[in-house]
Amino acid sequence: MSEQRGQDEHSEERPFSRLAGDLQPRLTGGPDDYELSADGPVQYVVVANMEGILGALFASDAEGAVCYLVREEQGPEASNATGLWRELRRSAKQRGLAPTEALAEMVQQGGYPFPGRALPGPWQEAPSLAVLREEIVGDGKWHREPRDLKIHAYPVIPFRGPKMLAPQVTEEMRRSARRQPGRVIFAIDPAYTNPHGEVPDHGKLGGWPIDENGEIGEFHFNPDYEPTLTALRWRAPENDVERALQAFRARRGTAEAFLDALRAGTVLVSAESDGKLRFREGDDGERHLDVYTSAPYVPDDGRHVRAMNGGELAKVLYGCYVAVNTGSSLNLRFPSSDLAVSAFG
Repeated sequence: MSEQRGQDEHSEERPFSRLAGDLQPRLTGGPDDYELSADGPVQYVVVANMEGILGALFASDAEGAVCYLVREEQGPEASNATGLWRELRRSAKQRGLAPTEALAEMVQQGGYPFPGRALPGPWQEAPSLAVLREEIVGDGKWHREPRDLKIHAYPVIPFRGPKMLAPQVTEEMRRSARRQPGRVIFAIDPAYTNPHGEVPDHGKLGGWPIDENGEIGEFHFNPDYEPTLTALRWRAPENDVERALQAFRARRGTAEAFLDALRAGTVLVSAESDGKLRFREGDDGERHLDVYTSAPYVPDDGRHVRAMNGGELAKVLYGCYVAVNTGSSLNLRFPSSDLAVSAFG
């Protein structure tokens, strides 16, 4: 049963001929899924990435149907996207959503450049799946070129050296570039979830120019780019210490500003059951004291912590390293002497 359904979904309404289409049995999703086909009118939204139109998500309340229709001429780029839409569709079914409610939820999802996102604008309606298939598979009214040249990119900000590393160039990007010489591929912050919409200048990491031969050139950084918490994979700061640490790690703030915030603020410090500070030996053989800027960064391993003012902590530390938020992406390690003399080495 599951194997047959998987085969149907991967083919997604693709008969070999008109006659085969007329004889094709109705695709059924099973008790944990919607109908995968419809005989009458459907509402739909087109899904695209830099390669162009990948397919369409359609729904019919009257027939209880929701599915993803593949645009065959895009090959694996289109058919490989079925997995995401299948999971989203089944999740909606389990929560009892009507087909059009499921469609409204699904069009807010997706990724860029893979597996694509729904194009913005009002939903379209097709009198049948056969008509919809012609709309997205043939030249139809959809331009074969990509709507834009943008990709989501997570910034890599090294602790020292260049302020940001250039994002990697993928094979998908190279294919798109060969089709559109003379343009630019923009790398945008992942917080801007709909790359087909307007992205402000401060939301763009930069871009790659494409030469007249369709080859991607060197990445040009945008000096006005401001990484978002989503891009940096950080939670919203809970206090001034966390805020100053984020600014320092994003290289928008100074070490001194972070140390000042740490001395003035309250942190959670690794401690023994009797309240004494608990030191550990690091991989380098040095003594370390684990410090956490807020409770979410404390490992869930039963360890004891105590709240301490950073200034008071500075008075009792010597000859060790302070390890802030170890194990998280928002971490820092520095000699305890820096906290006392208010400067990083």
